[in-house]
Formats: sequence, structure tokens, C-alpha cells
Amino acid sequence: MTSGQPAEEGIRISERRFDGIVVVSLNGRLDSNTCGGFKRALLEVITEPDIRLLVIDLCDLVYISSAGLSVLLLAAQKSKAENRSLVLCALTQHVQDVFDISGFASIFPIYRSVEEALSAAT
Repeated sequence: MTSGQPAEEGIRISERRFDGIVVVSLNGRLDSNTCGGFKRALLEVITEPDIRLLVIDLCDLVYISSAGLSVLLLAAQKSKAENRSLVLCALTQHVQDVFDISGFASIFPIYRSVEEALSAAT
């Protein structure tokens, strides 16, 4: 994943890495048109040998569809299989509502900020 480069039209994916932690930030819409590149990028990161924690920062995600939720669920399953932690943070109110209604809020550890997620993980 190249930092700050659009993965597909409608979404921008960036990442920061340090000490076995990858913070992936999304900006835009995660839907059936944009989730393919995000899925490939996440699965690639999850299988890297030195990664122990993946934080997905959703502070700039304005929309998520069922296709986007499916990618996150797949990433959670793959993370567990690879013995890695995956957490979400900084959900916008709209995205939080989608997570609450769909039941996904009970599946993922969700933190208010990247800093909070990192503090909880260390």
C-alpha cells in the first residue's frame, strides 16, 4: 500500500508503520466499487511476519456498505488465524450507526482514537 495514494476511485488508503504496528487510514467511501483494493491491501499486511497489531482508522470514512463490512469481517478472521490483533478506531457517527445496527460493534474492539487504540494494545 502506498501512503496517500488512491487505491481505487472513491477511497484513499494510507498507512503508518512502527514497531510491529500498522495504522491504516481510510478516507472516502468503502463500498462494492472500492473495497477490492482495500481487501487486497489488508490481507497483504495481515500476512506480513512482523506485524502484531493492525489499527484501522476510520475517522475520514464517510460511508460503509455491506461489502465494506464484509472486508472488515474477513480481515478480522484472517488476523485471528494469523495470531494478530485487529482493532478499529475513530468511527464517524454514520459509520458507528451502521456498526451498531449490523451488530459489528460487538465483533470488533473499537476505540475513540488511534492513540487510545495504541495505548490499549501496549
